[in-house]
Amino acid sequence: PSKYTVLQLHFIITRRFLEMKTQWGFSKFISKKVMSEESNGYIVDDTCVFGPEVFVVKKEATFTVYI
Repeated sequence: PSKYTVLQLHFIITRRFLEMKTQWGFSKFISKKVMSEESNGYIVDDTCVFGPEVFVVKKEATFTVYI
């Protein structure tokens, strides 16, 4: 068994980091109250560790939509 709590988020739309876009992310990932509650297991020995899993995808084809 893993010693880590895993929270998986799935999106229908792929989000990309762009040089010109300086802000990106979640407005609220998890509430401070939920995270701070010891019984939830997010904080162990006064420590919470976050680790990202990053996938690099090729640039998608571009297309033009005429309305």
